[in-house]
Amino acid sequence: MLTRCIVSVSKKNPAILPLSLALAAALPYAVEFADTGSLHISYQIAFGFFWLVVSPVLIWYGYRSLEWFLEYLKDFIDPDAHAALSEKTFSDIFSSRHLYFSFPLLFVFTFFAKLYAGHAGLAPVLQWAVVVLFALSGFMAGIGFWGIWVMEKLIRRMCGLDLKLDPFCIDGYGGLLYVGRFLVIGSALYFSGSMYIPFATEVFDMFSKENSVIIAYISVFAYIAFGLGMYFRSILYVHDKLLAEKMRIDDDSQEVLYRLQEGVMNGNDTPSLEQVVRPYVYYVVHHSRINGMRTFPYDTKSLIEIIATVMIPVLIFTFEQLFRG
Repeated sequence: MLTRCIVSVSKKNPAILPLSLALAAALPYAVEFADTGSLHISYQIAFGFFWLVVSPVLIWYGYRSLEWFLEYLKDFIDPDAHAALSEKTFSDIFSSRHLYFSFPLLFVFTFFAKLYAGHAGLAPVLQWAVVVLFALSGFMAGIGFWGIWVMEKLIRRMCGLDLKLDPFCIDGYGGLLYVGRFLVIGSALYFSGSMYIPFATEVFDMFSKENSVIIAYISVFAYIAFGLGMYFRSILYVHDKLLAEKMRIDDDSQEVLYRLQEGVMNGNDTPSLEQVVRPYVYYVVHHSRINGMRTFPYDTKSLIEIIATVMIPVLIFTFEQLFRG
């Protein structure tokens, strides 16, 4: 329901929700500044608030990317099957099942934000601001986790359908190269949550001095592993589908090649030059092209993009540790 509301509002004016959240985050600090004449906000909190402010934009962009990808699939799927796939996908993305992620993350974010705010000695109004806004951040983060889960479900469902692949498509992947691009977009949106890594490491330092680095490493690893797990599972689904389709098309092509060869070898008359050359031309133009069709839907650009995406949390975590050191 919340996702549907965000998408609905963003369709009318994409700036409304980010501006509203920015004002909500800034108001308590404005009150504190008016009372004391000084303003102190740690970069860990600022990073978290920034992600919360832009989170509706990320959800809106993810929805638009999903619309684009489903439109792209129209060329490869039967119309009735495509309509059913689209209906199931939008039903999932707008369902309340993101609460399976949102409620646990809301609790975790609230718990640690309260510990942080009290330990940092923030003024009461700022303590409540940090707790409330981080609780909302946890809830919104649950939508991100659910979004990448839905992405994996969409790819799995797509691979269970009959796809109209074109082995002669210029992309070299039967026409499915942009599946990899879509997966990179979904992963990049998910890894935007790396903005909370500085806050997490700050909390670990406050309350687990001896084990803070170990806990931080495990947390960052688990976060990255979940995102990469969804990405590579989707890639492997597509690989298996492309490989199966490639083998089917290759078998059909092999039958045609055999018939052409038999026509040359079994004829009673001396075969003409055209009859002799035809199997060779067919092999070079058609059969070998099928054999050359790649089955992992990413090219050099996609590979660079996914590496850069994964490096976002790694770099933030690394700079955080260096800054502290």
